[in-house]
Amino acid sequence: MGSAFSDPIIRRVITTIHKLRHDEPVYLVGGFVRDALIGRESHDLDILVPPPAMPLARELADRLSAAFYPLDESRDVGRVVIRTGNGHLWVDVARWRGSLDEDLRARDFTINAIAMDVTRWPDVETVDLLDGGSDIQSKVLRAASPESFRSDPVRTLRLVRFMASLQFSPEERTWELAEEAVPLLPLVSTERIRDELVRMAESQDFSQSILRMDALGLLPYTFPEVLDLKGIQQSPPHTKNVFEHTLAVVDWTERIIACIHGDCPDGTEADRELARFLLEYKEEFDSRLAQMPVVGRSREALLKLAALSHDWGKPKTISVGEDGRIHFFQHDLLGAEIVASRLRKLAFAQKEVRWVAKLVRLHMRISSLHRSPKITNRAIFRLIRDAGDSLPDLVLLSLADHRGTYCENLILDRWASRLALARRILDFYLEGLKGTLPKPFLSGRDLIEIWGISPGREIGCILQDLVEAQAVGEVKTRDDAVEWVNKRIGGQT
Repeated sequence: MGSAFSDPIIRRVITTIHKLRHDEPVYLVGGFVRDALIGRESHDLDILVPPPAMPLARELADRLSAAFYPLDESRDVGRVVIRTGNGHLWVDVARWRGSLDEDLRARDFTINAIAMDVTRWPDVETVDLLDGGSDIQSKVLRAASPESFRSDPVRTLRLVRFMASLQFSPEERTWELAEEAVPLLPLVSTERIRDELVRMAESQDFSQSILRMDALGLLPYTFPEVLDLKGIQQSPPHTKNVFEHTLAVVDWTERIIACIHGDCPDGTEADRELARFLLEYKEEFDSRLAQMPVVGRSREALLKLAALSHDWGKPKTISVGEDGRIHFFQHDLLGAEIVASRLRKLAFAQKEVRWVAKLVRLHMRISSLHRSPKITNRAIFRLIRDAGDSLPDLVLLSLADHRGTYCENLILDRWASRLALARRILDFYLEGLKGTLPKPFLSGRDLIEIWGISPGREIGCILQDLVEAQAVGEVKTRDDAVEWVNKRIGGQT
């Protein structure tokens, strides 16, 4: 147990709280205690104190130069996010409900109803009233009380998340209690539902979590669009229906992310080629995936959500051609609108909504480019221009989509060609453009003053095409740009 406190940041958090609250009772509860007993590293620290808790969390954040935000004002819970050398430490500070005994019995699962009394820190005493330690040994998820889910229905989502992240199984009565409470989920704040879904996506086996949410009846309250994918057939080269294909793409997205982080299985030759490709651009991918569009919600989770939603437009765009082939014309465009609407309803930030919707809208572009008889730098640049800084993520999603389409029927030569195109796109983006679009040699004012072009849409079109000409090497200097505009205006470009 002592190793749980080997992290100097955790020790500093506890010491700081003692300085702020002096001799008041302080307990560590929840995931940190559970993970300490399991023997695994934890990035969460749940702290229980006498009320009020939120001002303490705010002051703790100030003392540690960390981020603070109210997690649940009605329950007096504040969150502190501390940047560490390998990520973040999440510290939730909450007031206890009644006595310690009452608080522990009101928790979700017995494995999370174990406390560490650090009031006399550095002395630590473990309090396990519900025998959660035995359930940890047995890898069982057991409700802390018959009212556990009804008192806080978001725990139905947490049950699914813990099944994935801990590889524990719920005992039968706990599953039944969760099923009964699912219809109460709309009573929970949207933000709490969103946070559980994100943490679920951050865990492994996200596709299995989707299947478990389906079995528990949670999808109508979270991702109803996924239900619409069931049973919708697709023509070759697809080997699965849309629902099954979506789960396969989620799986491949997860495998690709794991491989970027160094966990590459020694599988088929196709898998080894993928691993070699990812290794070539590991630094870039690592850097991208480490970014958080919003504090507390990882880019990896958003990429998995893009994989989950990339075909949400198919149910509403299905058609059958005269040759009997099934088509989904413009499903990418409609899908982007659908996922944007869903993420807004789930209270995601606008930047996250735009990011995921862009990936869904563009997810067919690399595949379409690959089918072109001749792939020009101009076409690659237009893809990069439209994707912006989401380009590396789009490459990863496209590769996952390809593997989730062909599955066991993967054609090795075609896969090698697809990876070669991905290399060409990334090299153009990272080496040719240095990760940003070139600045045009001429400005809108130049177009007005030199050529007398009236302000308006024409100027924007000329400058956009000029940037493209610079990117592909047709224009290398300002003099080249002037000549290029002269030809353009004269109808020769």
